[in-house]
Amino acid sequence: MTRTRRTWCVFGVGVAVVAAALGWMTRASLRLERGEREARAEAAFQETLRLALWRMDSALAPLIAQEAARPPGHYVLAQAHLPGVAETGSPLLGATSELIRLYFQINADGVMVSPQVPTVTVPDALQTSSASSDAVALARARLAELDQIVTRDALLAALAREPDSPAFAAAPSHDQTVQEFNARNIQADIARQNVVMSNAFLMNVAVAGAAPGPLVPLWYAQPDGGGAELLLIRSVYINQSRTIQGIWFDWPRLEAWLLQGIADLLPDARLVPVTGGTSSDPGRSLANVPARLDVDAVATGLPPLSFWTPTRVMLGVAWTAVLLAGGAVAWVLYAAMDLGERRGQFVSAVTHELRTPLTTFRMYSEMLAGDMVPDEAARREYLATLSAEADRLGHVVENVLLYARVEQRRGVASREVITVSDLLGRVTDRLVSRAAQADMRLDVESDEGEDATVCVDVQAVEQILFNLVDNACKYAATAQDRRLQLSVRPVGGMVELLFYDYGPGIPHADRKRIFAPFRRASAETASATPGIGLGLALARGLARGLGGDLRLVRHPTSGPRGSDGAAFLLTLPLARS
Repeated sequence: MTRTRRTWCVFGVGVAVVAAALGWMTRASLRLERGEREARAEAAFQETLRLALWRMDSALAPLIAQEAARPPGHYVLAQAHLPGVAETGSPLLGATSELIRLYFQINADGVMVSPQVPTVTVPDALQTSSASSDAVALARARLAELDQIVTRDALLAALAREPDSPAFAAAPSHDQTVQEFNARNIQADIARQNVVMSNAFLMNVAVAGAAPGPLVPLWYAQPDGGGAELLLIRSVYINQSRTIQGIWFDWPRLEAWLLQGIADLLPDARLVPVTGGTSSDPGRSLANVPARLDVDAVATGLPPLSFWTPTRVMLGVAWTAVLLAGGAVAWVLYAAMDLGERRGQFVSAVTHELRTPLTTFRMYSEMLAGDMVPDEAARREYLATLSAEADRLGHVVENVLLYARVEQRRGVASREVITVSDLLGRVTDRLVSRAAQADMRLDVESDEGEDATVCVDVQAVEQILFNLVDNACKYAATAQDRRLQLSVRPVGGMVELLFYDYGPGIPHADRKRIFAPFRRASAETASATPGIGLGLALARGLARGLGGDLRLVRHPTSGPRGSDGAAFLLTLPLARS
């Protein structure tokens, strides 16, 4: 495994570990956030339930307290045997209520009567009350219906089973729901006791010997399997005879009336009768009647959860920071390894480029110094070779030093305003000479832009064009057409210098990296062509330092199948007037 691969493996493992840790933290944070919101929703829901139950118990308490304080004598029509009650009948004879269907009494002999249904023994009862014949007829029908549903023995058994508390008898507990229920139960008992104590007539009846027991709520199922009926019954001893008095509530209307009072809190709530004993859920049970509030547990009172909660914002920031940090580290790592690779390539290329002329210098200088070349023509040839190798070595050193200056943004030394014709006149001699060394010809076309003026560093322009010509002499040396073309034309506020040859061109795969320093095309790297890969990078850096640019463009004579050579476009800004 190479060092680069090992480095990336270590980096990948580190990123995976950090991502796993952050992922675990993200999951834990979201779970905590969800748990907190659920806890808040449950707390708000329980608070809503508490308020709803208080409202309903507060609405029921006066009604039940009033009925609990009702004297036993109100349940019969003929009251001649009780002092203080007129023989005209019970006050309940004309009683009308949407919540109460019927008042009834079951005597010791098992006969069910109602103060709302007159008997033949009191023919003048209707005339002395506000009861209408229709109300009496309805009460008589309900009395007959109730007589078919309940019996004295069944009610006595129910009274024996039921606790004294009207709803849920809860032992002392630290459970908040049980404590809340007990508080509502106590409040209901206080309301009933206050009404009883304030009823002076009840005290008179008690003196007469009719001592009523507490009202006990009872659900009584219909024999035909219908819904349960809500009864409030009590046991009364009158002259040593046990009588059962009760109230038959219209449960559907009573339920609707109670739920209407909490519609703003729980619009979809329901009241479910609790039969067969005490409720197992005091947190949802009424204190006055054995009924349980049934409602779905929803996030009552909480606003809708937005996606960008504070926790998620923090997690998003953390993930963004980690991703940016990972990307930055990856970029730095890649740049460092790429720089190291390019430095290695540079050292290898420079070593190779320096070794060849130095070897030639050493060998030829030793031969010349030792008079080992007696032939004058051979001596001149050796000296010419030494001169060429010196130029080659000087060109390499010059490119390296100049590229270092360009990297430090000191590539352009000084500028001067000069016409394009004068600029070409000062740089073409060196270009023509380099082309001639490779047995090539440089043609310059500048008829359109000779009078244009530019503000440039002449030496920088000369170096750019020389690098282009030098590359063409190296890589287009096998071309049949030995021409090198340089055309100049002004376009807008720029001067364009198009240089191209008729060699093999640049492969498409290498076009994106051709201007990278120390990079050479794959075919060039594999060949024996000298160079260190700085020519085009240096040329582009100098061009941009002058305010222009150097780009690889499509060859002007290129056909539909591709380029017939390499073409580069150098742009320089015109001088401001």
